[in-house]
Amino acid sequence: MNYGSLVARIIFQPVEETLLLHWSRSLQAPATVPLLTLAVRLSSHLALLLPVFVPPLLPIVLPFLLPRRYTAETSAAQTLQTYLACYLPLLSLNGILEAFHAASATPAQVARQAKVMIASSGVFALSLWVLARGTVVSVTTEQALIYASCSAMLARIAYALVHARSVVRQQQPQSAFLRLGSVLPKWPVRIAVALLGGLVWAAAARLGDDDGPLRNKVLLLALGGGAGAIVLGLV
Repeated sequence: MNYGSLVARIIFQPVEETLLLHWSRSLQAPATVPLLTLAVRLSSHLALLLPVFVPPLLPIVLPFLLPRRYTAETSAAQTLQTYLACYLPLLSLNGILEAFHAASATPAQVARQAKVMIASSGVFALSLWVLARGTVVSVTTEQALIYASCSAMLARIAYALVHARSVVRQQQPQSAFLRLGSVLPKWPVRIAVALLGGLVWAAAARLGDDDGPLRNKVLLLALGGGAGAIVLGLV
């Protein structure tokens, strides 16, 4: 998870800092709300794509990332899959919304956010306790930590989203950002992900055997790459 966090920060932190700098300098600019809408919309696509395409494709890529013995004897594969499919999309959305909050919040709103952060710690602890008991769902310790972190992050996202909608409503009451459909993947994208995702999952069941020939793995990766390209073309 530490390596995953490092990679995520390398990718997302420059984007978050760029957005924060832009919004801090020109919060009242006409382009502010459209930029926020676009950023949240792209993040919502991650939340759709990663849970669908990571599970069937990660086992093919994993041997190039981690030693075979390490993946066979530890829960590293499960942990990384959970991190990429669940935590990463939320991390992206949270970074965008908190950057907007940092650029637009009053001192009173910053103080309110601090209380939300404390509350999110409580959500984390409660979620971890429930998951550790194993009565709801059986997961590894590492997965429990990731899921608990996701629960805490959802609380922070909810607060930051309410704040963002409040600011946007004051600046541009007719903004598309206030309509849920404007920041979620369009129906053609959802249908394409469902169909192509099903195709990739079926191909993974047929070609993704660890002991299978390299050709099968290359074909599966090519199929996944092609499916991803088609979806991106629809975005």
